[in-house]
Amino acid sequence: MINRKMCYRILAMLSVLSLVEISVFAQQRPNVIVILSDDGGCDDFGCFGGKEGAYTAYR
Repeated sequence: MINRKMCYRILAMLSVLSLVEISVFAQQRPNVIVILSDDGGCDDFGCFGGKEGAYTAYR
């Protein structure tokens, strides 16, 4: 059976390894922004022919 000290060591090692992985993969990912809106259709946005200034996203 694994004692508590060993569990903490394993947890610490996994935490450090995950931080290293995150920093390596963060440099390779593209910059992507996802914008979610509720009840927004194609005619609601200015780029699709809607009235500009209808949403706070244009501010």
